[in-house]
Amino acid sequence: MALGVVILKEQLRLMQKLAVALAGVGVMVFVVIVGQLPWIALLLAATFSIYGLLRKTMQADSMTGLTVETMFMLPIGVSYIAYLNGVGANTVPDAATIGLLSLSGVATTMPLLLFAAAARRLRLSTMGMVQYLTPTCQFLLAVVAFQEPFSTQQLVGFLFMWTAIALYTADSIRHSRVVQDRNAGE
Repeated sequence: MALGVVILKEQLRLMQKLAVALAGVGVMVFVVIVGQLPWIALLLAATFSIYGLLRKTMQADSMTGLTVETMFMLPIGVSYIAYLNGVGANTVPDAATIGLLSLSGVATTMPLLLFAAAARRLRLSTMGMVQYLTPTCQFLLAVVAFQEPFSTQQLVGFLFMWTAIALYTADSIRHSRVVQDRNAGE
């Protein structure tokens, strides 16, 4: 979101600024719960933000961009496998693992293609706010499927994030309707 505002000069409306502040408070609640900065989460957020910025500004369609990305990563992956074989690590999987790895390619490719398509159509600020849905999906998986405990502090953090998402979404819908009404009147 910050990249959208700073680099692409996207303007946030008042309700969107409030939503960003609430999301920030939600993140701070989780920082307090954990007792330290979540470095891995921050690094992932930073790299995905840069990826989103690159996909938004790239003059290539989703499939072409993903092909170029894959071709860029191929030598790195092959080099790593060669390194592992060189140090004696067993990198030759069995047939079942090869089948699962093949399916994982499709499971990975589809979200990347959809993300690239969305990045071209949405404001980067909006893409940043949508990223707060991921912790909600992880929360639902952890609590519902894996029966993990859920504390009151975690509930407070999620409530800030969910309120932020609701405010941002409501403001975006309202603004979209205003723009549609204005365009219909012209």
